Amino acid sequence: MLQKQSPQAYEKALCYVQDKILAKEYRLGDRLPSVEELSNTLSVHPNSVREALRTMQMLGVIDGSHGKECYISGNFEKNLITSLSMMFILQNLDYSQVSQLRVCLELKACELACAYRSDSHLKELHSIIRELRSSQDEEYNAMLDAKFHYTIALISQNKLIIDILQALSSITHTFIYDMRGYILSRGKYKKQLQLSHEQIVQGIEQRNFPMAEQALKEHFRIIDEEIFQLPHK
Repeated sequence: MLQKQSPQAYEKALCYVQDKILAKEYRLGDRLPSVEELSNTLSVHPNSVREALRTMQMLGVIDGSHGKECYISGNFEKNLITSLSMMFILQNLDYSQVSQLRVCLELKACELACAYRSDSHLKELHSIIRELRSSQDEEYNAMLDAKFHYTIALISQNKLIIDILQALSSITHTFIYDMRGYILSRGKYKKQLQLSHEQIVQGIEQRNFPMAEQALKEHFRIIDEEIFQLPHK
């Protein structure tokens, strides 16, 4: 006889899938058994299985968009953004703490980019730099600035760095009004940031991390100095 729905049954279904993933029996793209199959295998109520699946979908472990079928997706970025946003609010974090973590990660991404960059990567970075230099559209420039930093993260080939930086960037954008557009619109700082962008690319191109590191630190010095004057949501 099936057990009644309970926290224990719900956890049993969660642990079952977790253990399968840890044992590498479930991999990205694999289809999970149906609710009925899991219910029979675990001897738990189907509602407990459904609740466990909903939780895993919210966490980004599975994707239930294929009708009634669920697949292992490993799409954690959205959940990471939500979790860090809640931390920002509930634990009263300020921008300086977000910035400190972001600087550490971007410096490591920059170091890895110096090692792993290819000609196509350099072409992409130079293209962004040229557009930033010529564009007068503040909103578009803000998008280009975000693209510049994301491209460096991609070149690092470190999935954790990429996802966490994306989450931190989203949090900063969410809680601080028009951050990039405001700073990039100011002539003095626009020139300084443009120069730091160019020096970062030059360092990556020459595989000279000290050069790129110095330019990236200067970039964040300008950003941090200005951001503390911006209104927070």
